[in-house]
Amino acid sequence: MMRAMVLDYQDDPNARQAEFQYTLGPDLLIAPIYQESNRDDLTATRSLYLPEGTWWDFWTDERRTGRQTLAVEAPIDSLPLLVRGGAILVYGEPVRRASQPQNRLELHLYAGGNGTLDYYEDDGRTQAYRTGERAITSFHLEDTGEGLSLNISPTNGTFNGQSAELDLTLVVHGMPKARSATINGQSVPLRPFDGKPSLAIIHPRNTTLQITIR
Repeated sequence: MMRAMVLDYQDDPNARQAEFQYTLGPDLLIAPIYQESNRDDLTATRSLYLPEGTWWDFWTDERRTGRQTLAVEAPIDSLPLLVRGGAILVYGEPVRRASQPQNRLELHLYAGGNGTLDYYEDDGRTQAYRTGERAITSFHLEDTGEGLSLNISPTNGTFNGQSAELDLTLVVHGMPKARSATINGQSVPLRPFDGKPSLAIIHPRNTTLQITIR
């Protein structure tokens, strides 16, 4: 949901003045370009206020510190987009209709904070969710200072056509030198994913997984 900055950061007087930017959900900050560029390459420049916390440039993974106003550039094919440290962003596969299952997911984990995600599912076809045929899988991310800790809870709920497991790829942002990972105490390899550390896992829906990345 799009929200004015002041609604999410009511105790920050600078957020009250940030009229031409907004949050999208709890983890994304967007600053639209509203003035024409006078440069030949059409790159625009605008000011952007970051509230408290750690923020990451969505396009470059550059780390930014909150409580400051920045001058940021925006090429013609992108706009200033920041991700909160501690965010878990979900990427699904392209589908042609809502009833196609989304069992293979990318979870993009951003260092520099803590966050939670409740992944909701239903059959995508009927209104059976109104009578309780739906499921939620909860993820909790914590930056421990030494690395990231991700807890995946057992899926709560069932629906017609539900898979027995989730096929997950964890992509780590803000930790380019991460070298090790464990799942429930067992060492597992990290692999590169677009230049970032990543980890492929299977989550049986009836189990808890505790993942560490360092």
